[in-house]
Amino acid sequence: MAGGGRRTVNEWENESTNGDAVGQAFQPVGEGRPSTNEGTNQRMGAVEWTADGRRQMAKWKECGMDKVFIRDLLVRGIIGVNDWERREAQDILINITLFTDTRRAALSDRIEDCVNYRTVAKKVMAHAERAARWTVEALANDLARLCLEEPGVERVIVRVEKPGAVRFAASVGVEIERGREDAFAAPEPGVEH
Repeated sequence: MAGGGRRTVNEWENESTNGDAVGQAFQPVGEGRPSTNEGTNQRMGAVEWTADGRRQMAKWKECGMDKVFIRDLLVRGIIGVNDWERREAQDILINITLFTDTRRAALSDRIEDCVNYRTVAKKVMAHAERAARWTVEALANDLARLCLEEPGVERVIVRVEKPGAVRFAASVGVEIERGREDAFAAPEPGVEH
C-alpha cells in the first residue's frame, strides 16, 4: 500500500473484489475503432467504461487526482484596505493547482479533453485585474470558484500573494483549497465590495 495508507491507482487496479476484475474499468478500444456501446459499456474518448467503471472511478478519486498547475501568474490590480492600495494597482502573484483526471486527454491526445490552462489563466487574470477586492482571502475564493466552473476540474488550490506588502517579507498572502462540493455554497464573486 502507498504511503499514508492510501492505495495507488496501480494497487487497486490489480486487486479483485467479489471475483470482479477491478482493473477492467478502462479497456482500450482496438485500432481506433469506435466502441459498440453494447450492454453497459459507454465510449469515453479512446477508453471504454465497463459496468464496473463508475465504482473504479470512485476508487481512483480516493487515491488522488492528477494536477494541472499555473505557477507565478503576475497580475496588477487593486487589492487591500489602505487608501493607497485602493488608488494604485499593485502586483498580485497567483499560483493555482487544478485537480482533474488527465487519463482521457492522455489517451486521446486532444486539447478538447484537457483542462485548458490558457483559458483558466485568462479568466483568472481578467478577474484579478478588475475585482478590486479588499482582502486576498476574498480574491482567492473568487478565483477558486472560477477554476471550479471549468469542465473536469474537481478540486483546486489557489494561492494569492501580495509581494512587498510587508516590510522585510518577500511576500504575504493566503492559500486555500476548495472542491466542487463547497465552491458553489459561497456567494458569486463580487467586483466591488
